[in-house]
Amino acid sequence: MDCRSSDSLKNAPPPFARLNYRDPILGYEFESETDYFNRIEMDPPNTRTTKYCSACNMITPRRCHHCPLCKICVLRKDHHCFLTGGCVGLANQRYFIVFLFWSVFGALYGALLTFYYLNDFVTPWFPFGWFTYAGPVALVRYAFGYESLFNMFIAVMFSMSFSSGFGALAFFGFQMYYTLHGYTMHDYHVARLKDHLESDGENYTERLALVFGRRWWMNFIFPQFWVPNHLTPNIARNIFLSVSKDL
Repeated sequence: MDCRSSDSLKNAPPPFARLNYRDPILGYEFESETDYFNRIEMDPPNTRTTKYCSACNMITPRRCHHCPLCKICVLRKDHHCFLTGGCVGLANQRYFIVFLFWSVFGALYGALLTFYYLNDFVTPWFPFGWFTYAGPVALVRYAFGYESLFNMFIAVMFSMSFSSGFGALAFFGFQMYYTLHGYTMHDYHVARLKDHLESDGENYTERLALVFGRRWWMNFIFPQFWVPNHLTPNIARNIFLSVSKDL
């Protein structure tokens, strides 16, 4: 070593101040490396960009929600539909909403046809004949011999069509309400309040294009499966990173 190297060893500069360790992925801050290795015993702070799914054993965007029935994380999850046997999320929400839309017309049309039959061939609906159109009442009347098997079947079908039509109508209204406000059902009732999640899109056009793609109204005539979901940069950042738009 030369004289300069030997002098630097004899008069070493003071050590740098230790900085708090920060996890490069999750953003957790610790006082030292020892605390980092004991991080499991600490309460993890809220992260603004990611979250960890213990079931899938991976880091996911905060807009992903794990479904214990499907056993996967669903991006922009709305709910798990038992009727279709799967989760409704960003990839298939357009088909679910269109399904509800046409279910309203199909169910109410079936209820109208069965109502005409019951009114003409069983008993007039006014003033109290409509009471016998109810499925449970028709079953009791059939059990006691006051109604035929076929008329009981028509009454049950009328009750199912009537209730399914208005149930699908209510569900369709809620779906459109959440979509037009830039949320899903899960995000509106859970993440919006718990994680202060912001809505997707700046206007109705962007929010409809996010779910249905461009020319959203065409999906109600024929599902436009070849049209991708349209994401603006702000929507993409809100979905995949969930960072406040003010940052």
